[in-house]
Amino acid sequence: PIPCVPWQSQTSGQYQRRVHGLFSPVEFTPEDSYMVATSFDCEEKLQELHKEKLENHLKILRDHKATILHEVDACQIEETLEASIRKKSPEEKEIIRSRWSGHFDLVWIQLPHTGGTTKTNSTMIQKFLSTVGRALKPNGLVFMTLYGMQVDHWKVTQHAQAAEMVHVFKVPFNTSIYPAIWTRYNPKVGFSNSYFDILRHPCDTFVFAQTEFTCVSKLKTVDSKILSGLRTVKINTIADLAEADRRLLSNDVDPKFMRLIHQAKEWIHNWLELLSKVPGLIQSLPLARWT
Repeated sequence: PIPCVPWQSQTSGQYQRRVHGLFSPVEFTPEDSYMVATSFDCEEKLQELHKEKLENHLKILRDHKATILHEVDACQIEETLEASIRKKSPEEKEIIRSRWSGHFDLVWIQLPHTGGTTKTNSTMIQKFLSTVGRALKPNGLVFMTLYGMQVDHWKVTQHAQAAEMVHVFKVPFNTSIYPAIWTRYNPKVGFSNSYFDILRHPCDTFVFAQTEFTCVSKLKTVDSKILSGLRTVKINTIADLAEADRRLLSNDVDPKFMRLIHQAKEWIHNWLELLSKVPGLIQSLPLARWT
């Protein structure tokens, strides 16, 4: 399957939309990858807020064969992505579904902000991390670019733990790794190398992966009814489900349940494969800092 890279900028505050809603990491997207670039606002709102940059950025994305979807909410990625796709023409929908499996290798939320308080931003991060798993492949990664004290003030560590997302490493958000900050984005104010704002707060991209304790609800095929049934037999995590065949007392088992078990086993296999590659990923990053 074609690797998919969505770019999700969850921005609803005026300041955030004005500055960051159009930054696109297309320059460092591999040639054989497929990007789904999204915005929180509708296209008309983007025209109003970013008229001086919008057309140029949309052209860059189209030149890289990216799919562009509007009105996608980072707190409800699965539902709002599907709703945005449904608004496309039949021809466009067919192209999108032929290129994209419905799961992503990488979901990137770029300098998110609600435009509100610390509490609203913390809630956004909590909802994003708790739901993004259903849009991820088992070996998929979440990239989250934040700056200053946002990690602490927005309780990112606590929300990641609750969502069974493990922090793998972090990458400084600077021009040695992301040259497009200057060559494409070219901000008039706010950036110097590795820093986001004029107060010179450090800016980093934090990388998260799922764990073996990921809830079975993160499997896209598991709806609320199936989830309730699994929990009655104490199957709560994908690891539990992958080992459920050992608990079977007969071969007379619902084929749908067996398919779920096989999906979970494949999920675990792909996840373990990711873990084996993480050291190499870290070593390949120039000037990377990680914890």
